[in-house]
Amino acid sequence: MKPTVPEVLPLMYAVYDRSPAGCCAHIILDDDNIEDQHAEFCLQEARDHEHLDCIALCEALIQMSPTQRHKLYNSPRPPFIPEMIRESMRRSKTL
Repeated sequence: MKPTVPEVLPLMYAVYDRSPAGCCAHIILDDDNIEDQHAEFCLQEARDHEHLDCIALCEALIQMSPTQRHKLYNSPRPPFIPEMIRESMRRSKTL
């Protein structure tokens, strides 16, 4: 069974949390390259770089249809908070 967009969103958010540019999956997440060969390329990149969060996301992307990938591309992105600011907010308990 294909994963749904709501099921894949947490994987996407985990990648964006570490890499606001979409890391290994950026050509799908940020550039709307949604074909199967794009998902396969992203998975190989993730494996080459040993990015476990990207591997999990890309494995889900491969199972999705191009239409689902396009819906994911159009999904809201998490707000970008640089890690230095986030750590400061954690320490002051404002996050």
